[in-house]
Amino acid sequence: MVENGAVRLVPVQVNALVGNDVLLGGGVKAGQTVVTAGVNMLRNGQKVRILSADVARRGDTEAAATGGAAAGGAASGGRK
Repeated sequence: MVENGAVRLVPVQVNALVGNDVLLGGGVKAGQTVVTAGVNMLRNGQKVRILSADVARRGDTEAAATGGAAAGGAASGGRK
């Protein structure tokens, strides 16, 4: 989840997987920003900036074409 421009790790309850969607039953509230791409490269408290949906989709498309990780995603963080 992102608060004040930084990632905060929070435990969530997964209720179901439906296709490519994950239905959460707890841990986040409506309206909160959840990071869904590149999370394995982020640290708790790391500053991030939210990418537009177009940029995120473009990164996902490029990753699928090259077989690599998405360049875009929901958030982009630099190590500081």
